[in-house]
Amino acid sequence: MKGKMKRKLMLLIVAILVVGSSTVFAADSVQNIKGFFSSTIKIFRNGQEVDLGIDEVTKQPYKPFVTNGRTYIPVRAIADVLGKDVNWDGPNSTVYISDKPDENYNYVLVQLLQEQEKNSKLEAKVKELEAELAKVKEDKVSSLTDMENYLNKQYDKYKDVRFEIKLSGDSKDIKVKIYVNRNDNSYWNSLTTSQIEKFVDDIVYDIDRDFKNANISGYIENNYTGKEELSFKINSKGKLEISNYKGSNGRVYDLDDMERELDYSYGRYDSIDFDFSLSGSESSIRVNVKVNSNDWYRYSYKEEFLEKVYDEINYYFPSAEIYGYIDDYYFDFDSRGYVNLR
Repeated sequence: MKGKMKRKLMLLIVAILVVGSSTVFAADSVQNIKGFFSSTIKIFRNGQEVDLGIDEVTKQPYKPFVTNGRTYIPVRAIADVLGKDVNWDGPNSTVYISDKPDENYNYVLVQLLQEQEKNSKLEAKVKELEAELAKVKEDKVSSLTDMENYLNKQYDKYKDVRFEIKLSGDSKDIKVKIYVNRNDNSYWNSLTTSQIEKFVDDIVYDIDRDFKNANISGYIENNYTGKEELSFKINSKGKLEISNYKGSNGRVYDLDDMERELDYSYGRYDSIDFDFSLSGSESSIRVNVKVNSNDWYRYSYKEEFLEKVYDEINYYFPSAEIYGYIDDYYFDFDSRGYVNLR
């Protein structure tokens, strides 16, 4: 009886070794073998111990089988350790081992899909911008009359002030006349310098958009007083210059106004280009003047030029200390207005 039980146990062991939980017998390979299941043998993968897992049929842990000096491990257990898929084809007595899907491949695929989504959004935005550009082209005016009608539609009222805009000249030299409604004089006087500058700048920008490279200049006239409130032009550098704006109290309002006045009066002087920027306060004014170094070096009337600038500033800010730099040279003025250049 004991001999029969031992033989059945050995046959069961052979069956387990072949494909884990499947039983396979080849007609010409049945034989008795002696061996044992070891619970002390450890399996390491890349230096890290691994668990062989559980047999899905017997619900028992997989264990290495040792016989004749060799160690056997179920195919399904070792495939799991190596990250492979294993399938058993019973009718054909075949074991299939294959690679599992590559996680890196899946990651790259997700990234690709996200990039495709971004591209789709960008393409939609491009189409939207193209449609807007087409609309702008449709709205583009082709004559000064068209532009005048457009400006009066867009800028007939600003901050409770009503305006009338008239254009004259031609497409290369455009004169802009802006009239303040006589009944809105009080509203006009309440506008700040920056608000007026923005209003004029917007009008000039719209003209320049449709008439590239045109010389644009003009003025604002107050129909209540009949006087010119300010004048403006685009200088050789494409910058808007507003000048002669004295406001309702007969003087330049602030340093921004003073800066524009200097650019207008001395931005091109004795065939030399000067660019002014003012900072500080009304009691201490720093004047920075940009000029070509070679032009300034050869200029014979440096002191006279700076003293004219001083007189201009001192007229509006008589109590201010005035100093600054021109082409990296420091200058200031004494109590009589004479320049010290060093």
